[in-house]
Amino acid sequence: MTILRAIPRSSAALILSALIIAAAISFNTLYSARGVPADDTYYACLYGGSLSQVNTTAPPANCGRGTQIQWNSQGIAGLPGADGVDGVSGWEYVESETETLEPGEQASLTVECPEDKAPLGGGGVTQSGIGGPILEGGRIITTSITGGHEGWFMTVANDHDFDITVRVSVICAFVTPDPE
Repeated sequence: MTILRAIPRSSAALILSALIIAAAISFNTLYSARGVPADDTYYACLYGGSLSQVNTTAPPANCGRGTQIQWNSQGIAGLPGADGVDGVSGWEYVESETETLEPGEQASLTVECPEDKAPLGGGGVTQSGIGGPILEGGRIITTSITGGHEGWFMTVANDHDFDITVRVSVICAFVTPDPE
């Protein structure tokens, strides 16, 4: 009594099918690693649980006592994922007008985001020597998001004996609220 005769025909067919699928997957993995595109159709002859004449160009001309088979490496499409939150979009850099501060002056500048956009961050620039070399500018006292969260502000003092220019900027965007 051979081992195959001890296994019922339906189980033998199931085992043979599983072996064929495993062989096809193994071959596909090896073949894909050699640079064959993943969406190719594979052709082969199957005889006695073994594959032969495997290629991606055309079905084998003669499989003899074997069966001509074909498969591809593209699996069944998965289920669509859940929609994600939109996050941040419409990024925009907004800058104030440049103001000139005379020696000893202090000023607070504000720049606001366009309506429906939120400030993501900001800062300010001070410089001197317009038309000449850029020297150290004024002393920035504070720079922060505005109290109502609609823009950015900066307070700066001119501690020099010459005029300086100052401006404030903010990065704004549409922001999707946290779903929690």
